[in-house]
Amino acid sequence: MSKTPKQALQSIFAQDAEKALPVFETTLKSLANISADSLNLFTIKAHAMKSALANIGETSLSQIALTLEKAGRQCDKNIIAQKTQELIDALKVIIEKSERDAEQNSTGADKEDTAYLAEQLQIISGACAKYDLKTVNMALANLEKMSWTKETGELIDSISEHLLYSDFEKISSLANTRLLSKP
Repeated sequence: MSKTPKQALQSIFAQDAEKALPVFETTLKSLANISADSLNLFTIKAHAMKSALANIGETSLSQIALTLEKAGRQCDKNIIAQKTQELIDALKVIIEKSERDAEQNSTGADKEDTAYLAEQLQIISGACAKYDLKTVNMALANLEKMSWTKETGELIDSISEHLLYSDFEKISSLANTRLLSKP
């Protein structure tokens, strides 16, 4: 079975968090002599995590990221020193949970309903042309209820990720490429 929309979102978040962790860890270690560029990068990553955490429903962690974002903008090293490790630890827990969920959900299906897949991808492609978010979400939810090969699961995950950014052109392109490449 493919990931649920929430699992897909958390997986995407975990990838972003993994990229942010080294910035937070480096900032914490070099806080006494931090450069303006490094502090700016820290602030940008804190801002990104603030929004991403809110998107996955982690509002209290989003508030910590907001506090760190403000501290970065104000060069408040005391707040950064007090709150960054808490955010690092929480991000690691979320990443680990996402990895466990991914392992549990990888069924490795070797057969799939290609006619149903094609039907849903056509719906997605048509809805993207009309910027119809609701229809894309419904078709995607239908696909996520089924077992798929790893390749198809990755396609569904990619569509989900691009949907987060309302990238209808890319979603349509992915769907159409798959429709043209598979019988």
